[in-house]
Amino acid sequence: MVRNYKRKTERGSATPQLMQEAADFVRNKNKSVRESAQLFGVHYSTLQRFIHKTSGNTAKNNTHVGYAKPRQVFTCEQEEELVSYLKTAAAIYFGLSPREVKELAFKCANEAKIEMPDNWRNDKYAGKDWFSGFMKRHGQELSIRQPEATSLSRATSFNKHNVELFFSKLSSLMDKYKFEPQDIWNADESGVTTVQKPRAVVAVKGTKQVSSLTSAERGQLVTFCVAVSAIGGSVPPMLIFPRKNYHDHFIRDGPEGSIGACHPSGWMTQDNFLLFMKHFIKHTKATVEKPILLLLDNHQSHVNYDVITLCKENGVVLLSFPPHCSHKLQPLDRSVYGPFKRYPSSAQNDWLRSNPGKRMTIYDIPSQVKKAFLRASTPINITSGFKVSGISPLNTNIFDDWEFAPSSVTDRPVRQQCEQDAAKAMQDVLEISKSVDEHWFSSTSASMEPHPSSSTASEPLPSTSTAVGPQPAVASFITDQVETANVGESSLCPEKIMPHPKATPRKKKCNTGRKARKKAILTDTPERNALFAEAIKKKNKKNDVKEKKATKKRKQEFLHKVRSKKPVEKYDISSSDDEDWARRERWVVEMCGNKNGAPSLR
Repeated sequence: MVRNYKRKTERGSATPQLMQEAADFVRNKNKSVRESAQLFGVHYSTLQRFIHKTSGNTAKNNTHVGYAKPRQVFTCEQEEELVSYLKTAAAIYFGLSPREVKELAFKCANEAKIEMPDNWRNDKYAGKDWFSGFMKRHGQELSIRQPEATSLSRATSFNKHNVELFFSKLSSLMDKYKFEPQDIWNADESGVTTVQKPRAVVAVKGTKQVSSLTSAERGQLVTFCVAVSAIGGSVPPMLIFPRKNYHDHFIRDGPEGSIGACHPSGWMTQDNFLLFMKHFIKHTKATVEKPILLLLDNHQSHVNYDVITLCKENGVVLLSFPPHCSHKLQPLDRSVYGPFKRYPSSAQNDWLRSNPGKRMTIYDIPSQVKKAFLRASTPINITSGFKVSGISPLNTNIFDDWEFAPSSVTDRPVRQQCEQDAAKAMQDVLEISKSVDEHWFSSTSASMEPHPSSSTASEPLPSTSTAVGPQPAVASFITDQVETANVGESSLCPEKIMPHPKATPRKKKCNTGRKARKKAILTDTPERNALFAEAIKKKNKKNDVKEKKATKKRKQEFLHKVRSKKPVEKYDISSSDDEDWARRERWVVEMCGNKNGAPSLR
């Protein structure tokens, strides 16, 4: 079959409207066929056949003009239905592979009883010639792409409800503090490893395996933390090394003005982030009189009472993103960390080529980070990230409806119980805030004017782990895509043959011990006081666990002495043990002289 045929003439390209006008000119004006054909620019024999076909009772609108496509399986309208279905499937992150498209085409043709080639029936899927022609006919709309892995949490959480609430909080802060672009910052972490991803190389064609040298099989991670502003500026970064003790020579070759820290895992911790915030405040010169806005995610190291207190005392207003939405809302993720990840890989390949036989260590990473950071953190990249995320300049309608389409697969209607739980949780936060204000924060509450608590209480926010409300805009987008073609006798209806996935009702999540976070103004008094109460509760829980372990150890030692019939010293009843244990202990001591031995305490 000729796959790359190119038309050599323009014959048969006249539109039905033009042919109809030429035919009416012959009938109504009593002109000859040749004269009308010359006037309208069509061939006289083509016009003659068209007049003959449209004469009599033949319907004029159904008359075909030009060359037919006898080998095409589906009509143009039916292929438009397939295109609409494929576009919708890709928009909700359930795109079809070429093989799946061929299988869908066969099922549609079989269901609609359309004549198809014999190899379709034998193989149970369409042939490669049809798929190649289908992609060429719709090359302006469809293409074969390598998808990017996206977690279910991100697809579910990035919905219209969460985004609108985030922008409402951002708008309220902009109206209250009148932040300018140089006052808006974003901070986040990324990782650099000693084992780089190999680049594409030129090799012998047909070779089954092409290898590239790396430093080791498994690398060590160094965490990289930086903050950027909406005008393209940045704060010197911070590097966290996987070591127990930190030394200044670790960052000797790193970016100018950078700082370092250590942790055995190489990850960001609460203490390290507190150190970074002091570094950030030093360079931004933030004050209570001239506050700045810092956007960051809900990582456990960021939501820390000490960090929030430091920020409140120095005029840094913290606003957190909705969980699992940083891939769309965080400027660093949108335009800086992408190129930053590519540049160290190239630099590591050059280092291995310049140092054959040597193994790269974590102390070689700062020099590579220095080059990559200067190339990736350009003012154009940074400002583009703030622009495409709708933060600066503020654009609450930056995201189209099709970008929320993946969340429609897992959206569930909000149940009344979920709303009551969310309202009760918010009321508990306000009560904790009020009690903490009365006892601990009477002296420091005037350092920065907080938001009225009524604005927080009026917005009971469901977490991303619970169901979000219905999203009419996303639903209408999918409906429009599915119902693009007119449904009739010749309709394929691929949606009926292979329905788009839809999640089942959500099961109740088990308690994993981690508190579900949501978008919040962390420096507001209610949020800060709630975090303070959580810290006290967590500390008391640790103390209780230690006390239980110590008590259990004393009991085991005592029972060991009793069962081995060794002298037992009486314990002080006024000790920290409970009254019941002291009573049982005295009873065991009295029973030690029994000939049957001491009883076992369980």
